[in-house]
Amino acid sequence: MSKNIIEVAEMFTRVIGFNLDKEQFKKKEVRQAINLAIDRNLIIEKLLHGKAVPAVSWLPTTSTAFNPQAKGYEYNPTKAAELMKQAGYEKGFTVQAIGTSNPSWGTVVFEAAMPYLKRININVNIQQMEGATLVDRLLKGEFEMFSYSMGTGPEPLQALRRWKGDTSRPAGNYINYSNPNYDKALDQAAAERNEAKRIALLQQADGILLEDAALMFFNYNKAVMAFQPWVQGFKANAVDMVYQDMASVWVEEASPRAKEQ
Repeated sequence: MSKNIIEVAEMFTRVIGFNLDKEQFKKKEVRQAINLAIDRNLIIEKLLHGKAVPAVSWLPTTSTAFNPQAKGYEYNPTKAAELMKQAGYEKGFTVQAIGTSNPSWGTVVFEAAMPYLKRININVNIQQMEGATLVDRLLKGEFEMFSYSMGTGPEPLQALRRWKGDTSRPAGNYINYSNPNYDKALDQAAAERNEAKRIALLQQADGILLEDAALMFFNYNKAVMAFQPWVQGFKANAVDMVYQDMASVWVEEASPRAKEQ
């Protein structure tokens, strides 16, 4: 990477979400199979031209509670087929997938994923809609699968609370996820005053969400900033790259503009 380019995984996680009230998605094996069946790295390379970071879990790599030891779902179609068989869905099923026209995380994701899912006998019918309509469907639970980009923000506890069992769909838990062990870890983290122990509990919760495959973790948005070599002080801002502390940015005396004066 050029020394005049800053890249950072922003705190936006792109996912394929499952309606956990639907019979097929109540099976963890099915959700895990979908995570394993899709070659997210190749899709990022070809569809997004590398402008994304493959997702390991819900929390992005730039989160203070990201677990560097976390192992996400690597492409493994053989294991995916085995899990479908274990779940009793060896013959697969047909599912409706909804999303927007966004070129990075809209229905194009399903279009790219369709051939992979077909190999484990999941047929996808895609419905594209406006963003407001998509959100309305998510809030009402009127979907089977969806593609979306969701901000996690700088506070990991708040980001993880989205998926607590007592968080309603209107409050952001679109998939209606609920796991008592997950909730317990978050409650303990909220009460913990020791920072290291608090982080460990947050990582535990993120790990539970990952193992449950509550979502198909696709990628984290990669923000890129290019700048002239004589400009100094820009920093990788994972919340939003455009927000820079301009009081800390300066131009070297060797810049072309300075030489003109």
